[in-house]
Amino acid sequence: MSSGTGRARQGRGTGAAAGRHREGLTMLTRVILTAIEGDVKPLQLSFEGQEQVLIGRDRACALRLDDPTVSRRHCLIDAGGEAAWVLDLDSLNGTFVNGQRIGGVRGRGREEAPTGRALRELHDGDELHVGTQTFSVHLVATEEDAGCPAERELWAG
Repeated sequence: MSSGTGRARQGRGTGAAAGRHREGLTMLTRVILTAIEGDVKPLQLSFEGQEQVLIGRDRACALRLDDPTVSRRHCLIDAGGEAAWVLDLDSLNGTFVNGQRIGGVRGRGREEAPTGRALRELHDGDELHVGTQTFSVHLVATEEDAGCPAERELWAG
């Protein structure tokens, strides 16, 4: 569980990973988030072999941020295939990639309206801003072996 502003808890994502197949191997994208601004501990979070990672204040989130500017279900990172995507889940304060708002709700009261496109592909070196937290995004291509370990070694060289 989290305590204090900006604390994070790394948990398990949901779904089965799916990517490009090569003779029993599945190409996946591992996402490494490194906190560069805010009060998140630990400073580096790695999501490997998980298709979707939910970020927000809710206890069900894989990355739980105890930050009042973060919505209960703020955004979702989909990293199960060959690419990684971030989807804003109609958060009040929005989700930002490299300073560009990708979603959220603008205004207050009756003037609230979705900001438009809420999905964006993540690239190595991007900065993801959720609430008062900023993360550097590092993407690593990995292979998942559907067979035995000996088969994996045959394809490694």
